[in-house]
Amino acid sequence: MKSAAYALVSAVLAFQASGHSIFQDLNDIRCNVGGTRGVAAKCAAKAGSTVTVEMHAQPGDRSCSSEAIGGAHYGPVNVYLSKVADASTADGSTPWYKIFADSWSAKGSVGDGDNWGTNDLNSCCGKMDVVIPADTPSGDYLLRAEVIALHTAGQAGGAQFYMSCYQITVSGGSGSVPAGVSLPGAFKASDPGIQVNIHAKMSNYVNPGPAVIAGGLTKTAGSGCSSGCAKSCSVGSSPSGTAIAAPAPTGGSGGNSGGNSGCAQAAYQQCGGQGWTGCTACATALDTYNGRTRPQDAHHCAHEQGPRGRAQAVPASFQRPLLLRCRRAELIDLTLDAMRIKSTSGVHEVRISPPMKSLADARVRLVEMAERSQEKLGLSDIRIDRFLGPRGGGLLSFIGVAFYFVSAAALAAGLIRPSSAVWTLLDEYFPYGAASFVWLVKTIAIPVAIIHITEAWWISSSRLAKYGIETGSALWFKWVLETFVEGFPAIRRFDALVQEERKKKDTAKH
Repeated sequence: MKSAAYALVSAVLAFQASGHSIFQDLNDIRCNVGGTRGVAAKCAAKAGSTVTVEMHAQPGDRSCSSEAIGGAHYGPVNVYLSKVADASTADGSTPWYKIFADSWSAKGSVGDGDNWGTNDLNSCCGKMDVVIPADTPSGDYLLRAEVIALHTAGQAGGAQFYMSCYQITVSGGSGSVPAGVSLPGAFKASDPGIQVNIHAKMSNYVNPGPAVIAGGLTKTAGSGCSSGCAKSCSVGSSPSGTAIAAPAPTGGSGGNSGGNSGCAQAAYQQCGGQGWTGCTACATALDTYNGRTRPQDAHHCAHEQGPRGRAQAVPASFQRPLLLRCRRAELIDLTLDAMRIKSTSGVHEVRISPPMKSLADARVRLVEMAERSQEKLGLSDIRIDRFLGPRGGGLLSFIGVAFYFVSAAALAAGLIRPSSAVWTLLDEYFPYGAASFVWLVKTIAIPVAIIHITEAWWISSSRLAKYGIETGSALWFKWVLETFVEGFPAIRRFDALVQEERKKKDTAKH
Protein backbone atom coordinates (compact mmCIF):
# COMPACT_ATOMS: atom_id res chain seq x y z
CA MET A 1 0.00 0.00 0.00
CA LYS A 2 2.89 2.38 0.63
CA SER A 3 4.10 2.06 -2.96
CA ALA A 4 0.60 2.60 -4.31
CA ALA A 5 0.23 5.70 -2.17
CA TYR A 6 3.59 7.01 -3.43
CA ALA A 7 2.55 6.65 -7.03
CA LEU A 8 -0.84 8.13 -6.40
CA VAL A 9 0.32 11.21 -4.51
CA SER A 10 3.09 11.79 -7.01
CA ALA A 11 0.59 11.86 -9.86
CA VAL A 12 -1.40 14.65 -8.23
CA LEU A 13 0.68 17.65 -9.16
CA ALA A 14 -1.31 20.24 -7.22
CA PHE A 15 -4.19 19.97 -4.79
CA GLN A 16 -5.46 21.34 -1.50
CA ALA A 17 -5.51 19.57 1.85
CA SER A 18 -8.61 20.44 3.83
CA GLY A 19 -11.16 18.91 6.11
CA HIS A 20 -8.84 17.29 8.61
CA SER A 21 -7.24 19.01 11.55
CA ILE A 22 -3.53 18.75 10.83
CA PHE A 23 -1.74 20.46 13.68
CA GLN A 24 1.53 22.34 13.28
CA ASP A 25 1.57 23.38 16.96
CA LEU A 26 0.40 21.52 20.07
CA ASN A 27 -1.60 24.60 21.07
CA ASP A 28 -3.76 24.06 17.98
CA ILE A 29 -5.66 21.45 20.01
CA ARG A 30 -7.34 24.36 21.80
CA CYS A 31 -9.08 26.24 19.00
CA ASN A 32 -7.57 24.76 15.82
CA VAL A 33 -4.90 26.24 13.55
CA GLY A 34 -4.33 29.93 14.30
CA GLY A 35 -6.80 29.78 17.18
CA THR A 36 -4.63 31.62 19.70
CA ARG A 37 -5.79 34.85 18.05
CA GLY A 38 -9.30 36.18 18.54
CA VAL A 39 -11.41 38.83 16.79
CA ALA A 40 -12.88 42.03 18.15
CA ALA A 41 -16.45 40.93 18.80
CA LYS A 42 -18.27 38.72 21.30
CA CYS A 43 -21.75 37.29 21.50
CA ALA A 44 -24.08 37.58 24.48
CA ALA A 45 -25.54 34.50 26.17
CA LYS A 46 -27.50 34.25 29.41
CA ALA A 47 -26.62 31.63 32.00
CA GLY A 48 -29.11 28.78 31.66
CA SER A 49 -29.92 29.61 28.03
CA THR A 50 -29.26 27.46 24.98
CA VAL A 51 -26.74 28.27 22.29
CA THR A 52 -26.41 26.39 19.04
CA VAL A 53 -22.99 25.59 17.63
CA GLU A 54 -22.54 24.66 14.00
CA MET A 55 -19.58 22.72 12.56
CA HIS A 56 -18.74 21.58 9.05
CA ALA A 57 -15.59 19.82 7.91
CA GLN A 58 -15.33 21.62 4.58
CA PRO A 59 -14.76 25.41 4.41
CA GLY A 60 -17.75 27.43 3.26
CA ASP A 61 -20.04 24.39 3.05
CA ARG A 62 -23.26 24.78 5.05
CA SER A 63 -25.41 22.73 2.71
CA CYS A 64 -27.68 20.19 4.38
CA SER A 65 -27.45 17.96 1.32
CA SER A 66 -24.04 16.70 2.47
CA GLU A 67 -22.97 15.47 5.88
CA ALA A 68 -21.37 18.10 8.09
CA ILE A 69 -18.68 15.65 9.26
CA GLY A 70 -18.93 13.00 6.55
CA GLY A 71 -16.95 10.10 5.19
CA ALA A 72 -17.85 7.67 8.02
CA HIS A 73 -16.01 9.92 10.50
CA TYR A 74 -17.83 8.55 13.55
CA GLY A 75 -17.04 9.86 17.01
CA PRO A 76 -18.15 11.96 19.99
CA VAL A 77 -19.15 15.62 20.08
CA ASN A 78 -18.02 17.56 23.17
CA VAL A 79 -18.33 21.20 24.22
CA TYR A 80 -16.09 23.00 26.73
CA LEU A 81 -16.01 26.41 28.40
CA SER A 82 -12.95 28.37 29.51
CA LYS A 83 -13.34 31.45 31.73
CA VAL A 84 -11.20 34.32 30.39
CA ALA A 85 -10.65 37.97 31.10
CA ASP A 86 -11.43 39.06 27.53
CA ALA A 87 -12.68 36.54 24.98
CA SER A 88 -11.50 38.70 22.07
CA THR A 89 -7.85 38.43 23.14
CA ALA A 90 -7.78 35.09 25.00
CA ASP A 91 -5.42 32.42 23.62
CA GLY A 92 -7.05 29.36 25.19
CA SER A 93 -4.36 28.76 27.79
CA THR A 94 -6.82 29.01 30.71
CA PRO A 95 -8.41 25.80 32.11
CA TRP A 96 -11.27 24.14 30.20
CA TYR A 97 -14.26 22.26 31.64
CA LYS A 98 -16.79 20.15 29.77
CA ILE A 99 -20.43 21.30 29.73
CA PHE A 100 -21.84 19.00 27.01
CA ALA A 101 -21.22 15.52 25.61
CA ASP A 102 -22.91 13.46 22.89
CA SER A 103 -20.67 10.44 22.53
CA TRP A 104 -21.85 6.82 21.93
CA SER A 105 -24.59 4.29 22.47
CA ALA A 106 -24.82 0.69 21.26
CA LYS A 107 -26.90 -0.12 18.22
CA GLY A 108 -25.14 -2.18 15.55
CA SER A 109 -23.02 -5.32 15.41
CA VAL A 110 -19.86 -3.21 15.15
CA GLY A 111 -18.91 0.28 16.28
CA ASP A 112 -19.41 1.72 12.79
CA GLY A 113 -23.10 0.91 13.08
CA ASP A 114 -23.57 2.27 16.60
CA ASN A 115 -24.99 5.67 17.54
CA TRP A 116 -22.42 8.48 17.68
CA GLY A 117 -22.50 12.17 18.42
CA THR A 118 -21.45 12.85 14.83
CA ASN A 119 -24.60 11.06 13.60
CA ASP A 120 -26.70 13.50 15.61
CA LEU A 121 -24.61 16.42 14.34
CA ASN A 122 -25.09 15.30 10.73
CA SER A 123 -28.83 14.75 11.16
CA CYS A 124 -29.06 18.40 12.32
CA CYS A 125 -27.11 19.83 9.36
CA GLY A 126 -24.02 20.36 11.54
CA LYS A 127 -25.86 22.06 14.41
CA MET A 128 -25.96 21.06 18.09
CA ASP A 129 -27.96 22.74 20.88
CA VAL A 130 -25.86 23.31 24.01
CA VAL A 131 -27.10 24.60 27.36
CA ILE A 132 -24.95 27.16 29.19
CA PRO A 133 -25.18 25.86 32.78
CA ALA A 134 -27.43 28.03 34.95
CA ASP A 135 -24.73 28.54 37.58
CA THR A 136 -22.11 29.77 35.09
CA PRO A 137 -20.54 32.93 36.57
CA SER A 138 -21.03 36.07 34.51
CA GLY A 139 -18.13 37.13 32.34
CA ASP A 140 -16.23 36.27 29.15
CA TYR A 141 -15.65 32.70 27.96
CA LEU A 142 -14.27 30.77 25.07
CA LEU A 143 -16.70 28.03 24.07
CA ARG A 144 -14.96 25.12 22.37
CA ALA A 145 -16.94 22.64 20.25
CA GLU A 146 -15.06 19.42 19.46
CA VAL A 147 -15.55 16.39 17.25
CA ILE A 148 -13.19 13.40 17.52
CA ALA A 149 -13.31 11.23 14.39
CA LEU A 150 -12.39 7.62 15.19
CA HIS A 151 -12.48 5.85 11.82
CA THR A 152 -8.68 5.36 11.88
CA ALA A 153 -8.23 5.38 15.66
CA GLY A 154 -7.23 1.72 15.91
CA GLN A 155 -3.60 2.84 15.84
CA ALA A 156 -1.90 5.41 18.04
CA GLY A 157 -2.23 8.89 16.57
CA GLY A 158 -5.05 7.84 14.24
CA ALA A 159 -7.86 9.84 15.85
CA GLN A 160 -8.72 13.15 14.18
CA PHE A 161 -9.74 16.24 16.14
CA TYR A 162 -12.08 18.84 14.68
CA MET A 163 -12.74 21.88 16.83
CA SER A 164 -14.13 25.39 16.66
CA CYS A 165 -13.98 28.11 19.30
CA TYR A 166 -16.56 30.82 19.95
CA GLN A 167 -16.23 34.09 21.90
CA ILE A 168 -19.14 34.66 24.29
CA THR A 169 -20.08 36.94 27.18
CA VAL A 170 -22.30 35.26 29.79
CA SER A 171 -24.67 37.34 31.92
CA GLY A 172 -27.08 36.59 34.75
CA GLY A 173 -24.96 33.86 36.33
CA SER A 174 -23.35 33.39 39.71
CA GLY A 175 -21.27 30.82 41.54
CA SER A 176 -17.73 29.62 41.05
CA VAL A 177 -15.86 28.42 37.99
CA PRO A 178 -15.47 24.61 37.99
CA ALA A 179 -12.03 23.02 37.96
CA GLY A 180 -10.72 22.48 34.47
CA VAL A 181 -8.05 20.78 32.41
CA SER A 182 -5.23 22.20 30.33
CA LEU A 183 -5.03 22.00 26.55
CA PRO A 184 -2.70 20.54 25.51
CA GLY A 185 -2.40 18.05 28.36
CA ALA A 186 -5.90 16.64 28.74
CA PHE A 187 -5.52 13.97 26.05
CA LYS A 188 -3.06 11.15 25.40
CA ALA A 189 -2.81 9.12 22.22
CA SER A 190 -3.30 5.96 24.29
CA ASP A 191 -6.51 7.10 26.02
CA PRO A 192 -9.17 4.39 25.56
CA GLY A 193 -11.54 6.81 23.86
CA ILE A 194 -8.83 8.07 21.47
CA GLN A 195 -7.11 4.83 20.50
CA VAL A 196 -10.04 2.52 19.84
CA ASN A 197 -11.12 0.15 17.07
CA ILE A 198 -14.67 1.10 16.11
CA HIS A 199 -14.72 -1.47 13.29
CA ALA A 200 -15.27 -4.28 15.81
CA LYS A 201 -18.05 -5.01 18.29
CA MET A 202 -18.06 -2.43 21.11
CA SER A 203 -19.44 -3.07 24.59
CA ASN A 204 -18.68 0.42 25.90
CA TYR A 205 -16.92 3.65 24.99
CA VAL A 206 -14.98 6.02 27.26
CA ASN A 207 -15.48 9.59 26.09
CA PRO A 208 -12.08 11.39 26.13
CA GLY A 209 -11.39 14.31 28.43
CA PRO A 210 -12.96 15.20 31.76
CA ALA A 211 -16.52 14.30 32.77
CA VAL A 212 -19.35 16.72 32.10
CA ILE A 213 -19.70 19.06 35.09
CA ALA A 214 -22.76 19.08 37.35
CA GLY A 215 -25.32 21.26 35.63
CA GLY A 216 -24.03 20.32 32.20
CA LEU A 217 -25.79 18.10 29.67
CA THR A 218 -24.96 14.55 28.57
CA LYS A 219 -27.00 13.81 25.47
CA THR A 220 -27.89 10.26 24.46
CA ALA A 221 -26.22 9.46 21.17
CA GLY A 222 -28.82 8.58 18.57
CA SER A 223 -31.46 10.96 19.89
CA GLY A 224 -31.16 13.18 16.81
CA CYS A 225 -32.11 16.86 16.83
CA SER A 226 -33.64 18.51 19.86
CA SER A 227 -36.62 20.84 19.55
CA GLY A 228 -34.41 23.93 19.51
CA CYS A 229 -32.45 25.80 16.88
CA ALA A 230 -30.53 22.68 15.85
CA LYS A 231 -33.80 21.35 14.43
CA SER A 232 -35.61 24.48 13.32
CA CYS A 233 -32.98 27.03 12.27
CA SER A 234 -31.88 27.33 8.66
CA VAL A 235 -29.39 29.54 6.85
CA GLY A 236 -30.78 33.01 6.24
CA SER A 237 -34.14 32.53 7.97
CA SER A 238 -33.37 32.17 11.68
CA PRO A 239 -34.17 34.60 14.52
CA SER A 240 -31.17 36.74 15.41
CA GLY A 241 -29.14 37.74 18.40
CA THR A 242 -26.80 40.69 18.98
CA ALA A 243 -23.02 40.76 18.71
CA ILE A 244 -21.08 42.76 21.31
CA ALA A 245 -18.18 44.76 19.91
CA ALA A 246 -14.99 44.45 21.93
CA PRO A 247 -13.10 47.63 22.84
CA ALA A 248 -11.33 49.09 19.85
CA PRO A 249 -7.54 48.63 19.94
CA THR A 250 -5.47 51.71 20.70
CA GLY A 251 -3.58 53.28 17.85
CA GLY A 252 -6.18 52.24 15.26
CA SER A 253 -7.67 54.63 12.78
CA GLY A 254 -11.35 54.29 11.84
CA GLY A 255 -12.56 53.05 8.53
CA ASN A 256 -12.00 49.38 7.83
CA SER A 257 -9.06 48.67 10.10
CA GLY A 258 -9.15 45.23 11.69
CA GLY A 259 -10.86 45.11 15.06
CA ASN A 260 -12.38 48.56 14.73
CA SER A 261 -15.63 48.64 16.66
CA GLY A 262 -16.66 51.72 14.72
CA CYS A 263 -17.55 49.69 11.63
CA ALA A 264 -19.64 46.56 11.16
CA GLN A 265 -20.26 44.19 8.29
CA ALA A 266 -23.65 43.57 6.75
CA ALA A 267 -25.24 40.14 6.43
CA TYR A 268 -23.10 37.50 4.75
CA GLN A 269 -20.11 39.81 4.33
CA GLN A 270 -16.66 38.84 5.56
CA CYS A 271 -15.84 39.99 9.08
CA GLY A 272 -13.02 37.68 10.15
CA GLY A 273 -10.70 34.92 9.09
CA GLN A 274 -7.01 34.29 8.75
CA GLY A 275 -5.28 37.37 7.31
CA TRP A 276 -8.46 39.50 7.44
CA THR A 277 -7.77 43.19 8.15
CA GLY A 278 -11.21 44.73 7.64
CA CYS A 279 -14.14 45.12 10.03
CA THR A 280 -14.38 42.31 12.56
CA ALA A 281 -17.59 43.43 14.26
CA CYS A 282 -20.93 42.08 13.06
CA ALA A 283 -23.84 44.37 12.38
CA THR A 284 -26.57 44.27 15.01
CA ALA A 285 -28.39 40.92 15.09
CA LEU A 286 -25.60 39.21 13.19
CA ASP A 287 -22.86 36.76 14.04
CA THR A 288 -19.78 35.41 12.25
CA TYR A 289 -19.30 31.89 10.99
CA ASN A 290 -16.02 30.85 9.41
CA GLY A 291 -15.29 34.51 8.71
CA ARG A 292 -18.79 35.28 7.34
CA THR A 293 -21.83 36.71 9.10
CA ARG A 294 -25.03 34.73 9.57
CA PRO A 295 -28.31 35.14 11.48
CA GLN A 296 -28.58 33.24 14.75
CA ASP A 297 -31.20 31.98 17.14
CA ALA A 298 -32.24 34.53 19.77
CA HIS A 299 -30.50 32.42 22.40
CA HIS A 300 -27.44 31.82 20.26
CA CYS A 301 -24.96 34.47 19.37
CA ALA A 302 -21.90 32.24 19.67
CA HIS A 303 -19.24 34.14 17.75
CA GLU A 304 -17.11 31.72 15.78
CA GLN A 305 -13.79 33.49 15.35
CA GLY A 306 -11.97 33.77 12.06
CA PRO A 307 -8.90 31.54 12.38
CA ARG A 308 -10.27 30.07 15.63
CA GLY A 309 -13.56 29.03 14.18
CA ARG A 310 -12.37 26.80 11.37
CA ALA A 311 -13.27 23.16 11.82
CA GLN A 312 -10.63 22.05 9.36
CA ALA A 313 -6.95 22.46 8.62
CA VAL A 314 -5.81 25.56 6.79
CA PRO A 315 -5.70 24.58 3.09
CA ALA A 316 -2.19 24.05 1.76
CA SER A 317 -1.52 24.22 -1.96
CA PHE A 318 1.59 23.13 -3.79
CA GLN A 319 2.84 24.72 -6.95
CA ARG A 320 5.46 22.25 -8.00
CA PRO A 321 5.19 18.55 -8.84
CA LEU A 322 4.78 16.47 -5.71
CA LEU A 323 7.12 13.86 -7.12
CA LEU A 324 9.87 16.12 -5.80
CA ARG A 325 8.26 16.49 -2.36
CA CYS A 326 6.39 13.34 -1.37
CA ARG A 327 9.11 10.87 -0.57
CA ARG A 328 8.35 7.97 1.76
CA ALA A 329 4.61 8.34 1.23
CA GLU A 330 2.22 6.24 3.29
CA LEU A 331 -1.56 5.93 3.16
CA ILE A 332 -2.79 6.68 6.69
CA ASP A 333 -6.52 7.27 6.26
CA LEU A 334 -9.23 6.24 3.83
CA THR A 335 -12.88 7.29 3.67
CA LEU A 336 -15.53 6.96 0.98
CA ASP A 337 -14.59 10.25 -0.68
CA ALA A 338 -10.98 10.95 0.29
CA MET A 339 -7.66 9.52 1.39
CA ARG A 340 -4.92 11.01 3.54
CA ILE A 341 -1.30 10.44 2.61
CA LYS A 342 1.64 11.16 4.88
CA SER A 343 5.04 11.89 3.37
CA THR A 344 8.21 13.81 4.12
CA SER A 345 6.43 17.00 3.02
CA GLY A 346 3.50 16.58 5.41
CA VAL A 347 -0.01 15.14 5.37
CA HIS A 348 -2.08 15.58 2.21
CA GLU A 349 -5.66 14.79 1.32
CA VAL A 350 -6.64 13.43 -2.11
CA ARG A 351 -10.32 13.48 -3.01
CA ILE A 352 -11.92 10.35 -4.53
CA SER A 353 -14.37 11.22 -7.30
CA PRO A 354 -16.89 9.79 -7.67
CA PRO A 355 -17.02 8.69 -4.01
CA MET A 356 -17.01 4.97 -3.26
CA LYS A 357 -20.32 3.40 -2.28
CA SER A 358 -18.67 1.42 0.51
CA LEU A 359 -15.19 0.66 1.81
CA ALA A 360 -15.53 -2.76 0.19
CA ASP A 361 -14.78 -0.95 -3.10
CA ALA A 362 -11.51 0.42 -1.74
CA ARG A 363 -9.15 -2.29 -2.95
CA VAL A 364 -10.39 -2.22 -6.55
CA ARG A 365 -10.48 1.59 -6.72
CA LEU A 366 -7.05 2.08 -5.13
CA VAL A 367 -5.41 -0.56 -7.31
CA GLU A 368 -6.92 1.07 -10.37
CA MET A 369 -5.80 4.55 -9.29
CA ALA A 370 -2.32 3.29 -8.43
CA GLU A 371 -1.92 1.56 -11.80
CA ARG A 372 -2.99 4.67 -13.69
CA SER A 373 -0.67 6.85 -11.60
CA GLN A 374 2.26 4.48 -12.12
CA GLU A 375 1.64 4.46 -15.84
CA LYS A 376 1.61 8.27 -16.00
CA LEU A 377 4.82 8.52 -13.98
CA GLY A 378 6.65 5.70 -15.71
CA LEU A 379 6.80 3.63 -12.52
CA SER A 380 6.64 -0.16 -12.39
CA ASP A 381 4.54 -2.39 -10.17
CA ILE A 382 7.73 -4.38 -9.47
CA ARG A 383 9.62 -3.20 -6.39
CA ILE A 384 13.30 -4.03 -5.84
CA ASP A 385 14.31 -4.01 -2.19
CA ARG A 386 17.68 -5.78 -2.18
CA PHE A 387 21.23 -5.53 -3.52
CA LEU A 388 23.23 -8.16 -5.37
CA GLY A 389 27.01 -7.85 -5.34
CA PRO A 390 29.36 -8.68 -8.22
CA ARG A 391 29.65 -12.27 -9.43
CA GLY A 392 31.04 -14.19 -12.44
CA GLY A 393 32.29 -11.94 -15.23
CA GLY A 394 31.02 -8.97 -13.31
CA LEU A 395 33.38 -9.82 -10.44
CA LEU A 396 36.36 -9.79 -12.84
CA SER A 397 35.20 -6.42 -14.20
CA PHE A 398 34.84 -5.10 -10.65
CA ILE A 399 38.37 -6.21 -9.71
CA GLY A 400 39.89 -4.75 -12.88
CA VAL A 401 38.22 -1.37 -12.61
CA ALA A 402 38.87 -1.20 -8.87
CA PHE A 403 42.57 -1.87 -9.57
CA TYR A 404 42.59 0.98 -12.07
CA PHE A 405 40.99 3.43 -9.62
CA VAL A 406 43.48 2.43 -6.91
CA SER A 407 46.36 2.90 -9.34
CA ALA A 408 45.09 6.32 -10.43
CA ALA A 409 44.71 7.37 -6.79
CA ALA A 410 48.23 6.14 -5.96
CA LEU A 411 49.66 8.03 -8.92
CA ALA A 412 47.83 11.22 -7.91
CA ALA A 413 49.16 10.84 -4.35
CA GLY A 414 52.75 10.56 -5.61
CA LEU A 415 53.17 6.95 -4.50
CA ILE A 416 54.26 5.84 -7.99
CA ARG A 417 57.46 7.69 -8.82
CA PRO A 418 61.00 6.79 -9.94
CA SER A 419 63.06 5.01 -7.26
CA SER A 420 59.97 4.00 -5.29
CA ALA A 421 59.30 0.34 -4.53
CA VAL A 422 56.12 0.40 -6.65
CA TRP A 423 58.03 1.90 -9.59
CA THR A 424 60.66 -0.80 -9.33
CA LEU A 425 57.99 -3.52 -9.25
CA LEU A 426 56.21 -2.11 -12.30
CA ASP A 427 59.49 -1.74 -14.18
CA GLU A 428 60.13 -5.43 -13.67
CA TYR A 429 56.70 -6.93 -14.34
CA PHE A 430 54.58 -4.46 -16.40
CA PRO A 431 55.07 -4.64 -20.19
CA TYR A 432 57.29 -1.75 -21.36
CA GLY A 433 58.03 -0.73 -17.79
CA ALA A 434 56.70 1.69 -15.18
CA ALA A 435 56.76 4.71 -17.48
CA SER A 436 54.34 2.97 -19.84
CA PHE A 437 52.04 2.12 -16.91
CA VAL A 438 51.97 5.77 -15.82
CA TRP A 439 51.26 6.92 -19.37
CA LEU A 440 48.40 4.43 -19.74
CA VAL A 441 46.75 5.41 -16.43
CA LYS A 442 46.86 9.11 -17.32
CA THR A 443 45.71 8.62 -20.93
CA ILE A 444 42.53 6.66 -20.16
CA ALA A 445 41.58 8.56 -16.96
CA ILE A 446 39.02 10.90 -18.57
CA PRO A 447 37.37 8.24 -20.83
CA VAL A 448 37.10 5.81 -17.89
CA ALA A 449 35.57 8.48 -15.64
CA ILE A 450 33.04 9.52 -18.32
CA ILE A 451 32.03 5.93 -19.09
CA HIS A 452 31.53 4.90 -15.48
CA ILE A 453 29.77 8.11 -14.43
CA THR A 454 27.43 7.65 -17.39
CA GLU A 455 26.70 4.04 -16.39
CA ALA A 456 25.97 5.09 -12.78
CA TRP A 457 23.68 7.88 -14.02
CA TRP A 458 21.95 5.51 -16.42
CA ILE A 459 20.98 2.93 -13.82
CA SER A 460 19.76 5.65 -11.48
CA SER A 461 17.65 7.52 -14.02
CA SER A 462 16.26 4.58 -15.98
CA ARG A 463 15.82 1.87 -13.35
CA LEU A 464 16.21 2.61 -9.65
CA ALA A 465 13.33 5.07 -9.18
CA LYS A 466 11.17 3.13 -11.62
CA TYR A 467 11.43 0.01 -9.47
CA GLY A 468 10.86 1.71 -6.14
CA ILE A 469 14.41 2.49 -4.95
CA GLU A 470 14.30 5.94 -3.37
CA THR A 471 16.99 8.37 -4.49
CA GLY A 472 19.51 8.93 -1.72
CA SER A 473 18.61 5.79 0.20
CA ALA A 474 21.23 3.26 1.31
CA LEU A 475 20.05 0.81 -1.34
CA TRP A 476 20.30 3.51 -4.03
CA PHE A 477 23.91 4.28 -3.04
CA LYS A 478 24.83 0.59 -3.17
CA TRP A 479 23.56 0.14 -6.72
CA VAL A 480 24.94 3.47 -7.99
CA LEU A 481 28.43 2.95 -6.52
CA GLU A 482 28.52 -0.66 -7.64
CA THR A 483 27.62 0.38 -11.19
CA PHE A 484 30.18 3.19 -11.12
CA VAL A 485 32.92 0.67 -10.39
CA GLU A 486 31.70 -2.45 -12.16
CA GLY A 487 29.94 -0.85 -15.07
CA PHE A 488 27.49 -2.52 -17.43
CA PRO A 489 27.56 -5.98 -15.75
CA ALA A 490 25.89 -4.39 -12.67
CA ILE A 491 23.07 -3.05 -14.88
CA ARG A 492 22.55 -6.47 -16.41
CA ARG A 493 22.42 -8.02 -12.93
CA PHE A 494 19.79 -5.48 -11.85
CA ASP A 495 17.70 -6.28 -14.93
CA ALA A 496 17.93 -9.99 -14.14
CA LEU A 497 16.71 -9.26 -10.61
CA VAL A 498 13.72 -7.38 -12.03
CA GLN A 499 12.87 -10.36 -14.26
CA GLU A 500 13.13 -12.68 -11.27
CA GLU A 501 10.68 -10.54 -9.28
CA ARG A 502 8.37 -10.32 -12.29
CA LYS A 503 8.22 -14.12 -12.54
CA LYS A 504 7.44 -14.38 -8.82
CA LYS A 505 4.57 -11.91 -9.19
CA ASP A 506 3.17 -13.65 -12.29
CA THR A 507 3.35 -17.02 -10.52
CA ALA A 508 1.53 -15.60 -7.49
CA LYS A 509 -1.32 -14.41 -9.74
CA HIS A 510 -1.91 -17.94 -10.92
